[in-house]
Amino acid sequence: NPGIPARGTVAVCDFGGSGTSITLVDAAADYQPLGPTVRHHDFSGDLVDQSLLSYVMAEMPATGSFDPSATAAIGSLTKLRAACRGAKERLSVTTATTLAEAVPGLRGEIRLTRNELEETIRASLTGVLSVLEESLRRNASGLVAIATFGGGANIPAVTTSLSGRFGVPVITTPR
Repeated sequence: NPGIPARGTVAVCDFGGSGTSITLVDAAADYQPLGPTVRHHDFSGDLVDQSLLSYVMAEMPATGSFDPSATAAIGSLTKLRAACRGAKERLSVTTATTLAEAVPGLRGEIRLTRNELEETIRASLTGVLSVLEESLRRNASGLVAIATFGGGANIPAVTTSLSGRFGVPVITTPR
């Protein structure tokens, strides 16, 4: 019993690796869709990883031995991107984390905070909120809750942004 209301419109938002899907359903009508599912490709787990990678690259001190434009850097960038994905997941449950030894030639750790993650996704997350608003305007009224799932649903900024913008409970599960 996740606490979804029995009446009214519920927005079901899947924050997945390749995009976000938004479906509005009527709780009183056995959760039947009120319109077509809207797919938004500008907010996804992969894009969050990429934006965090871009942020880390911009904030990294000059390393001298690491040239991100060199062909040899591909493996290092792959490793750094994987480290950024892990950092994103850790920042969903803690306020700070580090990327240890993610870049060859860089001594020490790269520190990241939840606020830095949130700043990197702010614009694309605002796009999701706008798409949900437009979908509600076209297809429904009486939003009573938002149910979220997928990896992106675990990012605290996603929940707080949805709750703050729409003023309804946001229901999600850890998995």
